[in-house]
Amino acid sequence: MNPSMKISLALTVLILIIGVSFHAGYEKHLEEARESHAKLVEEAASLGISVDTSDPDAAVLVTKRQRDDTEREAKEVAKEMIAFALEMENYSENGGGDEAEMQKRIADFMDSMFSLSAAQLKIAIEEFRNSTELSDDMRSGIIMFAIMTLAEDHPATALTMLTEAGDLADNKMMSEHLLSSSLANWAEKDPSAAMEWVRENGAKYPDLVTDDVKASLVKGAGEYDMSLAFGLISELGMESPQEALNELASPAKSPSERTEYVNLLREFIKTSEGTDQNLSASESISELVSGLVKDGFDSGSAWMSENLSPAEMSDLANRIGHTSKSADKGNWINWMGENLPEKKRESNVRSIVRNWTNQDYSAAGEWLASQPAGETKTAAISGYVGAISKYEPQTAVDWALTMPEGKAQQEALKTIHKNWPRSDAEQKAARKAFAEKYGINK
Repeated sequence: MNPSMKISLALTVLILIIGVSFHAGYEKHLEEARESHAKLVEEAASLGISVDTSDPDAAVLVTKRQRDDTEREAKEVAKEMIAFALEMENYSENGGGDEAEMQKRIADFMDSMFSLSAAQLKIAIEEFRNSTELSDDMRSGIIMFAIMTLAEDHPATALTMLTEAGDLADNKMMSEHLLSSSLANWAEKDPSAAMEWVRENGAKYPDLVTDDVKASLVKGAGEYDMSLAFGLISELGMESPQEALNELASPAKSPSERTEYVNLLREFIKTSEGTDQNLSASESISELVSGLVKDGFDSGSAWMSENLSPAEMSDLANRIGHTSKSADKGNWINWMGENLPEKKRESNVRSIVRNWTNQDYSAAGEWLASQPAGETKTAAISGYVGAISKYEPQTAVDWALTMPEGKAQQEALKTIHKNWPRSDAEQKAARKAFAEKYGINK
């Protein structure tokens, strides 16, 4: 492995591991930090220690040190981070080590970075930039991560740092992530300011201010004002607004917010007709599924009946059935039996019951046994048989024989024959006897 590849690997280990943690767990981590901070402030007050929490550049963690220590603390953290980065380079070159310990140390360094104020992070970044120990790749990655820590509470500062350090824009993946995070957070608080930044800088960084970045801005604005967010989609001049429309569904958490979203979406799609855009209302509406599932069957199904067309409900059915809780699946299956057209009903019910059986065959079987005969149950048995025949073929046969004679039952028997285990001579013989008994040709 040549030196440049080793450096890249080290950078990947350090920055991507931290980056994944930042992307996937930052919000949770920040909330935990805030809760800890509030407790510490309360404890400090009980001890007669005055803590000024109004300063936006105050450190996240409570400290008894005076402001004179601001620069020293920042430089200490920077020094430790540089040492850790170099250690990570050796870690990757030597084939790794105790992963759990390394993850703990990464979390500790994240805490150190999160504890710095905006002013301290600027100092730390200068230390990283002036370091003679770091490679260019490693230096760029650490500076980018430092700027990322500002994106939640100081998005404007984070973006300013990015634009002032023009060389960082060469790291396209990290820059896009930073832009997306910063603009989304900024738009939640001040969409007009975030939009103004895009107007001023979009042309300067056309390779970075992509449709994905713009979609993040739209999503953030949706947390602030849904109607305004839809207006931004047109103003941003996106090549493909579909992603932005899909992103806007996330802020729509309550039934009333979902209703507002659907009404605005339909109007937007209507005004886009006749353009080059090939937009799908159904695709965007399907992004509401997680909220519907979280609300539970009663609330979710009532909202759908009041707000969606039969075609839209049909498009959502399969995703709802697969993502809903086990306790709600039976209700959703029956709802599909009552609300979906025949072809959609059969395919959706089979698919959902098959998935449910794979996840929790006992619950699926108990529900199935309690259902009255009818078309929905017949379709459900087909799905159940398709899943359980892979490991309990005789149970699958028993269920298939409860189906009305005809095409559906024949298809179920053929599925059982196809899935019948053949790991030993006894099973092969049983499969052959089954095929002969029910006239199934290979």
